[in-house]
Amino acid sequence: MNILDKVIAPFSPQRALNRAVARKKLEAINNLGYDRHGASTHKKSMRGWFSRAGSPDDDIVKPLNILRERSRDLFMGNPLATGAIKTIRTNVVGSGLKLNANIDAEFLGLSPEEARLWEKNTEREFRLWADSVNCDASRMCTFGQLQSLVQISALSSGDVFATLPVIKRKGVIYDLCVYLIEGDRVCNPDTTVIPDMYGGIELGEYGDPVAYWIAKHHPASTSSFVQRKWERIPAYGKKTGRRNVLHVMQDWERPGQRRGVPVLAPVIEALKQLGRYTDAELVAAVVSGLFTVFVKTEAPEGPIGEAGIPQYEQIDNHDENTIEMGSGSVISLGDGESVETANPGRPNTAFDGFVVAICRQIGAALELP
Repeated sequence: MNILDKVIAPFSPQRALNRAVARKKLEAINNLGYDRHGASTHKKSMRGWFSRAGSPDDDIVKPLNILRERSRDLFMGNPLATGAIKTIRTNVVGSGLKLNANIDAEFLGLSPEEARLWEKNTEREFRLWADSVNCDASRMCTFGQLQSLVQISALSSGDVFATLPVIKRKGVIYDLCVYLIEGDRVCNPDTTVIPDMYGGIELGEYGDPVAYWIAKHHPASTSSFVQRKWERIPAYGKKTGRRNVLHVMQDWERPGQRRGVPVLAPVIEALKQLGRYTDAELVAAVVSGLFTVFVKTEAPEGPIGEAGIPQYEQIDNHDENTIEMGSGSVISLGDGESVETANPGRPNTAFDGFVVAICRQIGAALELP
């Protein structure tokens, strides 16, 4: 009953009851289809569910920096996250894609022998370029290693960019190079306001990329204090129509999406909480294995833990609040003292089953068995 019904009830209970019954019938008529299920706003199970509709740029581009930071942190320090990304990388790239030339000899007017000779020569030329670090603009990776790096970057950061500059160098036969650009560097410039630009990508009339704005230095770099500058690179060559910038995304989720989302985004919270749990269990198991005997006294005269580990073996002997445990260490007894042992009850027998259950959920989200 609402406030008005409560006011009417003392004077006319029947009328208040009729109003309440009519209201319930009206709600039942209106709540049809999904209103009675997933879109219900009356079920108690749905009342604590807060959601909103947002554009792809609102839902993806705005929180992208935080998603990248947390995804990379998990990749650097969480075994499950590291294993998931590297497993996908290995399954997709392996040792690197190889060229297997197979031309249409009939269409080109070549005999089978001529076609096979051309294919062998082309594959040899490609290996000469791909197996050398000179294919990398920074001269750090071979073409196979670049593929592995692109895959890991796209998975952990959501996307990665590459340009194909022509660099003439002494002693190098081929001028074409691959220059990888981390996704963080493609961003909106601070000094320029351009309409229809999202996440550093300037868009055309139909939402097609027109140009990319690339920061000269990484936006989060603290190694040097330099003025932040951006370079505008057209998406296609003006004369040739050649693709100037390659945009490698981890995956597409929505129409109109401009930037990629890290593959760990749906499971970041689960991985972090599971990492905290496993760390706590690991510490508890180590403490349980040390088996230190403590002394319980009502009036201690010396510092706590004085007769424990020798001072030269202690890790943090300057902190008076720290009690260090060692394998089989025993503290000497005195008058009026009793002995208590630390038994954390580790290893936890339920640990494996719980972790496996959570890992199955994480694996389902990442499409990993």
